[in-house]
Amino acid sequence: NKSLKQYHETTLSLTEAKATAEASHAMAKSDLKTTFEDLEGLNGVLGDLRSSCDFLLKNFEARQNARSAEMDALREAKAILSGMATS
Repeated sequence: NKSLKQYHETTLSLTEAKATAEASHAMAKSDLKTTFEDLEGLNGVLGDLRSSCDFLLKNFEARQNARSAEMDALREAKAILSGMATS
């Protein structure tokens, strides 16, 4: 009788341990799936950022030259308008 009681308690304990382990496993699988989904999203963002940065770096010198030409044109226009004001 005592042996049966001990067997029953051991079985119950192992069943509870198995249920806990299965719950932990299910949660870990869910966390892993969520992590992979997050990584996929971040990989997409990284790709967008890379293409944006590549575009900016590729066109930086051209944009810098255009801004310099624009500033020169504004200085020239200012000089012309200043000359008109004093005449």
